[in-house]
Amino acid sequence: MQAPKNGFFYVLDRETGELLSAEKFVRVSWASHVDLESGRPVETPEGSYDEQPRWVLPSPNGGHLWHPMSYSPKTKLVYLPALELAGLYGIDPAFEPEPRVWNVGLDFRNYVRAYAALESEMPPAWGELKAWDPVQQKAVWTVRHQGSFNGGVLSTAGGLVFQGTGDGRFVAYADDSGEKLWEVVTNVGTVAPPISYAIDGRQYVSVLSGWGGGGVIEGADAGISAASHYENPGQLFTFALDAKGTLPEIPRRKLEIADPLPELDAPPGAADAGSAHFQRYCLPCHGIDAIGSGVLPDLRYASPETHAQFADIVLGGIRAHKGMASFADVLDRDEVLAIQAYVIRRAEETKAAEAAGGAAAP
Repeated sequence: MQAPKNGFFYVLDRETGELLSAEKFVRVSWASHVDLESGRPVETPEGSYDEQPRWVLPSPNGGHLWHPMSYSPKTKLVYLPALELAGLYGIDPAFEPEPRVWNVGLDFRNYVRAYAALESEMPPAWGELKAWDPVQQKAVWTVRHQGSFNGGVLSTAGGLVFQGTGDGRFVAYADDSGEKLWEVVTNVGTVAPPISYAIDGRQYVSVLSGWGGGGVIEGADAGISAASHYENPGQLFTFALDAKGTLPEIPRRKLEIADPLPELDAPPGAADAGSAHFQRYCLPCHGIDAIGSGVLPDLRYASPETHAQFADIVLGGIRAHKGMASFADVLDRDEVLAIQAYVIRRAEETKAAEAAGGAAAP
């Protein structure tokens, strides 16, 4: 049994490899069904983006990413962390691979323009914990999460299903109904699966928490994740019946726009040029429109010190020890100044939205 990224739950004969069934476990628009004779999906026009960008379900992250699912021999159900998330697919006919950018066959400058034009058509996004019947090929129960990216799953012989969430909770559900039986707020996002073990006859459940991974780049779940509001330290949480320990207090993030924002000696139109450079080189880590997910710095809230060292960071590599490598091989000082001008413009726009009572991260 496998729930891969393409959105179809596959059941195969373990001895012969015969494909027994393949049904949609999330919304799928790129294919209508899987042909059981050939094993191939039957594609739809809605999945074609040869001529124009198009929202397609599921996203490149898939209907199920790497987060482990679990099977219970007792209930004969699969407990599956699913992503109900669309992706904007598009081809850049002029695409040429180059060093130091995310070479996925499109130009992110065009991607951001298409995203802005088609954002109103984006299907709603959320995450789910599904109890899936692989024989009937249908969901028995689902728990809907606000954020798309949540943790792997553990099911136990005691009738419990444990899962950590991206918004900073650790929850136990009844394996037959999905009823929430217990919840603790950790304020640390979880992507890993819990484990259960016993020492001297006492059972423990442990989960390694700390939000990150490829699924949360590009600013995914910005404003929803615990990492958007709290610091994101790696934590190992261990639980047991009648345990007396206390959870650590996770500090809230201090997100403040520099006041005053620096005035750059940049030519007219620098921010527009900086936007193009940002989307090309910075977007995969620092988010679409510079809206971060909380895992990596949201540059709209860069400190005065960061602004003062901006060129030294991007070109000089003075924060390489923190993972921010130098881009001196692909950017020059004028281009970095333009990127900083764009970041400042986004900070000004965010500050105005916050002053008007709007959300900092749309």
